[in-house]
Parts: sequence; C-alpha cells; structure tokens
Amino acid sequence: KAGLGPSADYCVDSQIKDKTHIEVQYDPKFWIYLLFFKKKGRTVVAEFDGESYKVGDILEALRPLRNYTPLNAAIAAGLPKWWAQFCPDIEAIRNVFPKAVKWMAVFDCKNAFHRVGLHEDSRTLCVSKYRSAKGRERLIQAIGGDQGVSAMALFYTLWVRSGYNHFFHEAWWNGSTTDPCAAAEPPPAAVLCPCGRAQGGT
Repeated sequence: KAGLGPSADYCVDSQIKDKTHIEVQYDPKFWIYLLFFKKKGRTVVAEFDGESYKVGDILEALRPLRNYTPLNAAIAAGLPKWWAQFCPDIEAIRNVFPKAVKWMAVFDCKNAFHRVGLHEDSRTLCVSKYRSAKGRERLIQAIGGDQGVSAMALFYTLWVRSGYNHFFHEAWWNGSTTDPCAAAEPPPAAVLCPCGRAQGGT
C-alpha cells in the first residue's frame, strides 16, 4: 500500500492485539503525547484485517515512539538517586549467574520492554495520539512500559530479574533448590508519580 498510514495503523493495532496498549476515549485526566513512527528498514505481512489494511498486505515495519519529555521532566525530581545505584543494570544481572553454569539458552521475549506492567494509577499519564490512515484521531493508552519513559530504564531491569526468578526460581542465582511447583511472585509494576515519587509496586 502507498504511504505509511496503513503501516502505522497495523503497528498500533499489533500493540493492542499484544495487550500492551488499549484504545481509549478522551478523558480530561489524561496526559496526552504525540505518537510518531520510525521505519525499521524492513517489511511485515499483515496477519489480520484492520481499518486500512487486509491480511496479506505488505507493510512497512515501524517503531512507535512517544514524546514523553513532559512526563520525564515531571517525575525526574521524584526519582530517588539511590535507585540508579541499587537497581541492577543488564551487566549486573549477567554477573549474578553462577560461575558453574555451562549452558545458556536464548529466549526472545517479544516486545519485552512493553511487557513491564504499568500500575493502574500511572496509566492516565501514558496516553498518546495520532491520526489514522482514514483520518480518525486515535488515543492509545499504555498498560505496559513505553519507550521514551525515562523511569523505565530502572523498572525494566527489575522486570528481567523477576523473569529469571519466575523461570528458574531463586536457584539460578543463589545455588539453592526450591519447589518447582511453588507459585511465583508477580512481577513488579512500574508506578509513575509526577507530583511525588516514582515507586515500585505490585
């Protein structure tokens, strides 16, 4: 199809289908940002029908981006400085693997960054808008982490660590064994508080 409109629609619809975002109606409580798109340099084949495309259409693969500058500025003062020190980065997580480990397996978690759950109280702060290929203004609310939210750099690594504990329990990092049938703890949810402090929650 000519133009990027259908590709943008498919990109957003895919996020909704993946249950990381939802389409919402306007609410005065929303913080609304501009949603724009960047080409990934490859194509995708539509797997389902949409408002401006059909199954089998060849579309541009796009990366959805939001201008979260206002939100980042609002929460910056509320982020405790010690979070950056004690929240593990990716290298710190790798370093926790026991030295006796001999094998590694690759697990590709699709849209992993968006899988980090946002607390219900924070979702009104993460709404974006764009105009569809048909000219309709759409409001898209994040229910998972969005690229562009500065605090997610901290929450994402905690979510990765939680994922390791979910799959391997605590045996992978402390050498102990636990009941493989035991219920796993829910992953942490990100809480964004523009008027106070960002908090970790469940």
